Amino acid sequence: MHNICIICNENDASFFKGISSNPKVSSIEFFIDTNAQQSISEKRENSQEQFDIVLLHAGEKNFEYATESIKNGLHLLLTNSYSLSANEINYLRQLSIEMGVHVLFSGLANTPVNLSYPFTVPFIANLTRTVSVKGTNREFLINLIRFDLTSLALLCPYEIRKIRVYELPLCSSTPSKVMVLIDFNNNSASTYHLNLNPTNSAQLTVDVESQQFQEEVSIYNPANQFQLSKDTDMLISSIETGKEPLLGFQLAGKSFQILDAITKKLGWEN
Repeated sequence: MHNICIICNENDASFFKGISSNPKVSSIEFFIDTNAQQSISEKRENSQEQFDIVLLHAGEKNFEYATESIKNGLHLLLTNSYSLSANEINYLRQLSIEMGVHVLFSGLANTPVNLSYPFTVPFIANLTRTVSVKGTNREFLINLIRFDLTSLALLCPYEIRKIRVYELPLCSSTPSKVMVLIDFNNNSASTYHLNLNPTNSAQLTVDVESQQFQEEVSIYNPANQFQLSKDTDMLISSIETGKEPLLGFQLAGKSFQILDAITKKLGWEN
Protein backbone atom coordinates (compact mmCIF):
# COMPACT_ATOMS: atom_id res chain seq x y z
CA MET A 1 0.00 0.00 0.00
CA HIS A 2 1.12 3.55 -0.72
CA ASN A 3 0.61 6.88 1.01
CA ILE A 4 0.42 9.98 -1.18
CA CYS A 5 1.21 13.58 -0.32
CA ILE A 6 -0.37 16.12 -2.67
CA ILE A 7 1.18 19.59 -2.82
CA CYS A 8 -1.00 22.05 -4.72
CA ASN A 9 -2.85 25.35 -4.60
CA GLU A 10 -6.16 25.56 -2.77
CA ASN A 11 -8.11 26.12 -5.98
CA ASP A 12 -6.75 22.87 -7.48
CA ALA A 13 -7.30 20.55 -4.52
CA SER A 14 -10.67 19.17 -5.65
CA PHE A 15 -9.16 18.12 -8.98
CA PHE A 16 -6.97 15.45 -7.33
CA LYS A 17 -9.50 13.73 -5.11
CA GLY A 18 -10.41 11.15 -7.75
CA ILE A 19 -7.18 9.22 -7.24
CA SER A 20 -8.39 8.02 -3.82
CA SER A 21 -10.31 5.24 -5.59
CA ASN A 22 -7.07 3.37 -6.30
CA PRO A 23 -7.11 0.21 -4.13
CA LYS A 24 -3.33 0.43 -3.65
CA VAL A 25 -3.54 3.93 -2.15
CA SER A 26 -3.84 3.72 1.63
CA SER A 27 -4.01 7.43 2.38
CA ILE A 28 -3.90 10.85 0.72
CA GLU A 29 -2.84 13.99 2.53
CA PHE A 30 -3.02 17.53 1.13
CA PHE A 31 -0.56 20.34 1.76
CA ILE A 32 -2.37 23.31 0.28
CA ASP A 33 -0.16 26.33 0.92
CA THR A 34 2.71 25.98 -1.54
CA ASN A 35 4.09 29.34 -0.38
CA ALA A 36 4.77 28.03 3.10
CA GLN A 37 8.43 27.68 4.06
CA GLN A 38 7.95 24.09 5.20
CA SER A 39 10.33 21.59 3.62
CA ILE A 40 9.39 18.16 2.30
CA SER A 41 11.15 16.61 5.29
CA GLU A 42 9.08 18.75 7.68
CA LYS A 43 5.88 17.90 5.82
CA ARG A 44 6.68 14.21 6.16
CA GLU A 45 7.42 14.54 9.87
CA ASN A 46 4.13 16.37 10.42
CA SER A 47 2.01 14.08 8.25
CA GLN A 48 -0.37 11.53 9.67
CA GLU A 49 1.16 8.82 7.50
CA GLN A 50 4.72 8.41 6.24
CA PHE A 51 4.00 9.09 2.58
CA ASP A 52 6.21 7.48 -0.08
CA ILE A 53 4.74 9.28 -3.14
CA VAL A 54 4.57 13.03 -3.77
CA LEU A 55 2.03 14.34 -6.27
CA LEU A 56 3.30 17.77 -7.15
CA HIS A 57 1.27 20.59 -8.68
CA ALA A 58 3.05 23.66 -7.32
CA GLY A 59 3.62 25.91 -10.33
CA GLU A 60 6.86 27.86 -10.09
CA LYS A 61 8.01 25.77 -7.12
CA ASN A 62 7.70 22.46 -8.99
CA PHE A 63 11.44 22.05 -9.57
CA GLU A 64 12.34 23.03 -5.99
CA TYR A 65 9.87 20.59 -4.45
CA ALA A 66 10.71 17.87 -7.00
CA THR A 67 14.42 18.09 -6.16
CA GLU A 68 13.77 17.90 -2.43
CA SER A 69 11.30 15.02 -2.82
CA ILE A 70 13.77 12.90 -4.77
CA LYS A 71 16.59 13.70 -2.32
CA ASN A 72 14.31 12.37 0.43
CA GLY A 73 13.88 9.08 -1.48
CA LEU A 74 10.26 9.76 -2.45
CA HIS A 75 8.66 8.70 -5.71
CA LEU A 76 7.25 11.60 -7.70
CA LEU A 77 4.23 12.27 -9.88
CA LEU A 78 4.82 15.67 -11.41
CA THR A 79 2.14 17.73 -13.14
CA ASN A 80 2.83 20.88 -15.17
CA SER A 81 5.99 19.23 -16.50
CA TYR A 82 6.07 21.73 -19.39
CA SER A 83 7.18 24.37 -16.87
CA LEU A 84 10.52 22.57 -16.48
CA SER A 85 13.52 23.13 -18.74
CA ALA A 86 15.53 20.37 -20.43
CA ASN A 87 18.41 21.02 -18.02
CA GLU A 88 16.12 20.73 -14.99
CA ILE A 89 14.67 17.43 -16.22
CA ASN A 90 18.17 16.05 -16.91
CA TYR A 91 19.19 17.02 -13.37
CA LEU A 92 16.12 15.29 -11.90
CA ARG A 93 16.86 12.21 -14.00
CA GLN A 94 20.40 11.87 -12.65
CA LEU A 95 19.19 12.52 -9.12
CA SER A 96 16.43 9.90 -9.39
CA ILE A 97 18.95 7.30 -10.59
CA GLU A 98 21.19 8.03 -7.61
CA MET A 99 18.28 7.81 -5.14
CA GLY A 100 16.56 4.84 -6.82
CA VAL A 101 13.14 6.48 -7.12
CA HIS A 102 10.60 6.64 -9.95
CA VAL A 103 9.38 9.86 -11.58
CA LEU A 104 6.31 10.18 -13.79
CA PHE A 105 5.41 13.31 -15.78
CA SER A 106 1.63 13.52 -15.72
CA GLY A 107 0.14 15.58 -18.56
CA LEU A 108 3.20 15.05 -20.74
CA ALA A 109 1.16 12.83 -23.05
CA ASN A 110 -2.05 10.86 -23.12
CA THR A 111 -2.05 7.10 -22.61
CA PRO A 112 -4.59 5.63 -25.08
CA VAL A 113 -7.65 3.71 -23.91
CA ASN A 114 -8.23 0.03 -24.80
CA LEU A 115 -5.07 -0.16 -26.88
CA SER A 116 -1.96 -2.30 -26.43
CA TYR A 117 1.11 -0.07 -26.76
CA PRO A 118 3.91 0.71 -27.43
CA PHE A 119 3.62 -0.89 -30.86
CA THR A 120 6.28 -3.44 -31.76
CA VAL A 121 5.63 -3.22 -35.51
CA PRO A 122 6.03 -0.26 -37.91
CA PHE A 123 2.91 1.89 -38.17
CA ILE A 124 1.58 5.01 -39.86
CA ALA A 125 -0.40 7.49 -37.76
CA ASN A 126 -2.42 10.51 -38.84
CA LEU A 127 -3.60 13.10 -36.35
CA THR A 128 -5.72 16.15 -37.14
CA ARG A 129 -6.42 18.79 -34.51
CA THR A 130 -8.82 21.67 -35.12
CA VAL A 131 -9.03 24.47 -32.56
CA SER A 132 -10.69 27.86 -32.38
CA VAL A 133 -8.45 30.82 -33.18
CA LYS A 134 -10.36 32.85 -30.58
CA GLY A 135 -8.38 33.29 -27.38
CA THR A 136 -5.49 31.24 -28.76
CA ASN A 137 -1.95 32.43 -28.05
CA ARG A 138 1.51 31.19 -28.98
CA GLU A 139 2.19 29.38 -25.69
CA PHE A 140 -1.13 27.52 -25.94
CA LEU A 141 -0.39 26.37 -29.50
CA ILE A 142 3.14 25.22 -28.68
CA ASN A 143 1.99 23.19 -25.68
CA LEU A 144 -0.96 21.72 -27.61
CA ILE A 145 1.21 20.61 -30.54
CA ARG A 146 3.80 19.26 -28.13
CA PHE A 147 1.18 17.30 -26.14
CA ASP A 148 -0.42 15.79 -29.25
CA LEU A 149 2.89 14.75 -30.83
CA THR A 150 4.33 13.41 -27.57
CA SER A 151 1.16 11.31 -27.26
CA LEU A 152 1.90 9.89 -30.71
CA ALA A 153 5.56 9.33 -29.80
CA LEU A 154 4.36 7.31 -26.80
CA LEU A 155 3.00 4.71 -29.20
CA CYS A 156 6.49 4.02 -30.59
CA PRO A 157 9.33 2.83 -28.31
CA TYR A 158 11.98 3.77 -30.89
CA GLU A 159 13.92 7.00 -31.16
CA ILE A 160 12.78 9.84 -33.40
CA ARG A 161 14.90 10.03 -36.56
CA LYS A 162 13.62 13.23 -38.13
CA ILE A 163 11.03 15.94 -37.54
CA ARG A 164 9.83 18.29 -40.28
CA VAL A 165 7.56 21.26 -39.63
CA TYR A 166 5.54 23.25 -42.20
CA GLU A 167 3.26 26.27 -41.79
CA LEU A 168 0.82 28.45 -43.72
CA PRO A 169 0.96 31.32 -44.23
CA LEU A 170 4.76 31.43 -44.20
CA CYS A 171 6.51 33.53 -41.55
CA SER A 172 3.22 34.37 -39.83
CA SER A 173 3.11 35.31 -36.16
CA THR A 174 0.14 32.93 -35.82
CA PRO A 175 -0.15 30.41 -38.68
CA SER A 176 -3.57 29.12 -39.69
CA LYS A 177 -2.21 25.67 -40.51
CA VAL A 178 0.72 23.66 -39.17
CA MET A 179 1.83 20.26 -40.46
CA VAL A 180 4.45 18.10 -38.75
CA LEU A 181 6.03 14.89 -40.05
CA ILE A 182 7.77 12.56 -37.59
CA ASP A 183 9.95 9.69 -38.78
CA PHE A 184 10.97 6.97 -36.29
CA ASN A 185 13.98 4.66 -36.42
CA ASN A 186 11.83 1.55 -37.03
CA ASN A 187 10.31 3.11 -40.19
CA SER A 188 7.13 4.20 -38.42
CA ALA A 189 5.84 7.63 -39.38
CA SER A 190 3.29 10.14 -38.13
CA THR A 191 1.66 13.14 -39.74
CA TYR A 192 0.09 15.91 -37.68
CA HIS A 193 -2.20 18.67 -38.95
CA LEU A 194 -3.21 21.63 -36.79
CA ASN A 195 -5.97 23.84 -38.19
CA LEU A 196 -7.02 27.10 -36.59
CA ASN A 197 -10.72 27.61 -37.13
CA PRO A 198 -12.38 31.06 -36.89
CA THR A 199 -15.39 29.49 -35.15
CA ASN A 200 -15.60 27.95 -31.68
CA SER A 201 -15.64 24.39 -33.00
CA ALA A 202 -13.00 21.94 -31.79
CA GLN A 203 -12.14 18.52 -33.17
CA LEU A 204 -9.47 15.85 -32.78
CA THR A 205 -9.10 12.69 -34.86
CA VAL A 206 -6.32 10.10 -34.62
CA ASP A 207 -5.92 7.06 -36.89
CA VAL A 208 -3.16 4.46 -36.52
CA GLU A 209 -2.59 1.68 -39.04
CA SER A 210 -0.10 -1.16 -39.55
CA GLN A 211 -0.09 -4.51 -41.37
CA GLN A 212 -1.67 -6.07 -38.27
CA PHE A 213 -4.27 -3.54 -37.14
CA GLN A 214 -6.16 -0.34 -37.84
CA GLU A 215 -7.28 1.74 -34.86
CA GLU A 216 -8.86 5.07 -34.04
CA VAL A 217 -7.16 6.34 -30.89
CA SER A 218 -8.66 8.71 -28.32
CA ILE A 219 -6.34 11.44 -27.01
CA TYR A 220 -7.68 13.45 -24.10
CA ASN A 221 -6.69 17.02 -23.38
CA PRO A 222 -3.94 17.69 -20.79
CA ALA A 223 -4.88 17.89 -17.09
CA ASN A 224 -7.75 15.44 -17.48
CA GLN A 225 -8.96 13.86 -14.21
CA PHE A 226 -9.33 10.46 -15.79
CA GLN A 227 -5.81 10.73 -17.18
CA LEU A 228 -4.41 11.69 -13.76
CA SER A 229 -5.96 8.59 -12.19
CA LYS A 230 -4.38 6.43 -14.91
CA ASP A 231 -1.01 8.12 -14.38
CA THR A 232 -1.18 7.35 -10.65
CA ASP A 233 -1.83 3.69 -11.47
CA MET A 234 1.15 3.72 -13.85
CA LEU A 235 3.53 5.17 -11.25
CA ILE A 236 2.48 2.64 -8.60
CA SER A 237 2.96 -0.18 -11.12
CA SER A 238 6.45 1.14 -11.95
CA ILE A 239 7.36 1.28 -8.26
CA GLU A 240 6.27 -2.32 -7.77
CA THR A 241 7.90 -3.71 -10.93
CA GLY A 242 11.04 -1.56 -10.83
CA LYS A 243 10.58 -0.43 -14.44
CA GLU A 244 10.65 3.18 -15.66
CA PRO A 245 7.10 4.42 -16.40
CA LEU A 246 6.17 5.10 -20.01
CA LEU A 247 5.58 8.72 -19.01
CA GLY A 248 9.10 8.91 -17.65
CA PHE A 249 12.40 10.51 -18.58
CA GLN A 250 12.77 8.82 -21.97
CA LEU A 251 9.49 10.25 -23.21
CA ALA A 252 10.35 13.63 -21.67
CA GLY A 253 13.47 13.64 -23.86
CA LYS A 254 11.35 13.02 -26.97
CA SER A 255 9.02 15.82 -25.88
CA PHE A 256 11.87 18.33 -25.76
CA GLN A 257 13.12 17.11 -29.14
CA ILE A 258 9.66 17.82 -30.58
CA LEU A 259 9.47 21.19 -28.84
CA ASP A 260 12.87 22.25 -30.20
CA ALA A 261 11.92 21.37 -33.78
CA ILE A 262 8.59 23.21 -33.59
CA THR A 263 9.87 26.43 -32.04
CA LYS A 264 12.88 26.69 -34.36
CA LYS A 265 10.86 26.17 -37.53
CA LEU A 266 8.07 28.55 -36.52
CA GLY A 267 10.49 31.12 -35.19
CA TRP A 268 8.93 30.89 -31.71
CA GLU A 269 12.16 30.48 -29.77
CA ASN A 270 12.48 32.55 -26.59
